Amino acid sequence: MRYLFCPLASHGYVYPAIGIARELRARGHSIAFATDGSFGAALASQGFERIPRGSRDGMSFQVTAWGETHGLEWQIKHVRHAVETFEPDAILASQLAWGCVAAAHAAEIPVSILGFATHIFPHSDAMLANPSNPREHLHKWRYEGMMNTYAQACAIAGIQPHPSVSIDESPLLGEATLLQCVPEFLGNLPPLPSRVQCIGSCVWEPPESDAELTSWLEQSPRDWPLLYVQHGRAFAKESFWPYLIQCLADRPVRVVAVTSRMDKPVGSPPRNFFVRHHIPQGQILPHARAIICNATSTAVLGGLTHGLPMLLVPGGSSQPELAEQCEMAGISITLDHKLLDGAMVSGAVDRALEDSAMRENSCKIAAAFARICGFSRAADALISLASREGKAQPACVS
Repeated sequence: MRYLFCPLASHGYVYPAIGIARELRARGHSIAFATDGSFGAALASQGFERIPRGSRDGMSFQVTAWGETHGLEWQIKHVRHAVETFEPDAILASQLAWGCVAAAHAAEIPVSILGFATHIFPHSDAMLANPSNPREHLHKWRYEGMMNTYAQACAIAGIQPHPSVSIDESPLLGEATLLQCVPEFLGNLPPLPSRVQCIGSCVWEPPESDAELTSWLEQSPRDWPLLYVQHGRAFAKESFWPYLIQCLADRPVRVVAVTSRMDKPVGSPPRNFFVRHHIPQGQILPHARAIICNATSTAVLGGLTHGLPMLLVPGGSSQPELAEQCEMAGISITLDHKLLDGAMVSGAVDRALEDSAMRENSCKIAAAFARICGFSRAADALISLASREGKAQPACVS
């Protein structure tokens, strides 16, 4: 079988796709990627072909443009060229890559969506029609907005949107949505739509290490607890970064921080901070005692799979419900960005480091993730998708 992978151009989307692609390749299948050229070298290092956007290559699959008209146009053009070049049996798209989903439907190729660590849409028609709590209202609002974006992408692709008769048949789920989760983490949430399945974590990183980080860790006090910090985009919201520096600068802790998506000034961190644009999570998480982040999927999955308590300050996208899910599982503390102050952050850090119940719950969730190989489950799902009779629903030309 032949599989086309179309991840948004960010480490958190591309690297999990590479991990799944490696599993499929090991089973004898052919893989090609359609994503931005900035990841060409990373793909080539793993032996994967990156198909350009066309005879004249250009930007595509930019995270910041996922819902913009030009971003949808780039995705559709890129996927069309890749389909003509590679002739895939199935496509794996990132969550939010609606231009890719529309292009797959136009080509009548089944598409699976690699989801986040929690489901971001309503679980049922009843929850869509009559949301009963803030989480369900957020899901309804997001679903309706993204259905509009999908319809816009279909118009660009020259097809009618697939009708959404029910949540179980929604085009936003593709033919299958692969949630990077385990049932134990979902707890008492309502059942997922029939097209959504939990596959475990697909976090993957290339075999690399930061020599400077290794040296810093060796020279820093070994008895000081280690905190891993990943600061994402704060947009117009309050950043936890200044409060973190304020409360940790003079404490016997070590802080390793990643700022690749940070949209606030980094400033001059204290000596007990090691700050870099990008650091392989796999190099630091086995030594960490806790994680502090905005509840981005990659960082949270790192905490979930390593049994680490978390301090979360959620921003946008799926972060609020992912933070809520972590708190419901008893593995995290959530702070409201509107109420941040130094004392609050300091107290939350203390609890993340010292709360034994939170650490025990984190280890239980990590054990549940360890029982499932996400790459294997994802490969199974894609092979099943490509082998189905009839495959994708036929597109309706506008």
